[in-house]
Amino acid sequence: MRPKDKSPTDWTVYRQDRTVHRTGSEEGQTQGGVAIMIKPGIDTKPLEKIQTPANSALETVGAGIRTPKGWIEIWNVYRPPARGGALDTRDAGLHTARWPHSENAIICGDVNAHGSWDPNMDAEEHGEELDDWMQSHGMLSLNDGSPTRYSSSGRGTAPDISIVSASRAHLFEWKVLETIGSDHMPIAITLKDGKSKDQIPTRMNVKKANWEEFQKKVREELESRNERPKSIEAEHAEFVQIIKKAAKASIPYSTRKSPKSWWTAECDEAKEGCRR
Repeated sequence: MRPKDKSPTDWTVYRQDRTVHRTGSEEGQTQGGVAIMIKPGIDTKPLEKIQTPANSALETVGAGIRTPKGWIEIWNVYRPPARGGALDTRDAGLHTARWPHSENAIICGDVNAHGSWDPNMDAEEHGEELDDWMQSHGMLSLNDGSPTRYSSSGRGTAPDISIVSASRAHLFEWKVLETIGSDHMPIAITLKDGKSKDQIPTRMNVKKANWEEFQKKVREELESRNERPKSIEAEHAEFVQIIKKAAKASIPYSTRKSPKSWWTAECDEAKEGCRR
């Protein structure tokens, strides 16, 4: 994005133009950044920018949106592929310690990293950091293992990730769409109407599982692979995704009322204040 680029006049647009470039300075031509565009008729508000070090290459922008289920936070995050060296002294960290992790947060973006959500690539430093952060804060990737980017040679990988609270993951549908001309594929995330937020999935109800369907799905996925992953780690990540996909299609969830339906955002703030 460039400052002279105009935003749609009838849409609400939140944008963060790039300020830190490959030289590591804030000078030079401004190009790039992140944005969230919201169509007319939706109640929305800006969110405070995620605070990162002055020389951080990480770009973020957030928007609050009112839904029938209450307010949700949508975050667009981009970590440019900082290369290091004298010509690229930017801080390339993800700085996940500063990321939002509320139950209502939806974090989407190109992190230029690969972890458990991408069976097409070996996990690397930033991907492992993001996996650890999700596990520590009860967050979950919506990715289903599908590639979200295709290189010029046709190889598919998933540097783009969509993250939500594990307790709300069942309320979302995630799907990679057909290309619109970019090497990155568009992704549709749908918030389903579904059940009340006080009803949460507790566990898979294995007593009602269709094990024949489960075995069929696993077998089909294994037999449809065109090539084996290059490492044990990538093989494991792909197999886990196959098992999850087959289980989702053949094993129903049981639900119960949330034991913390009384817990509110104010409770989160009070709890956080006690830790300081």
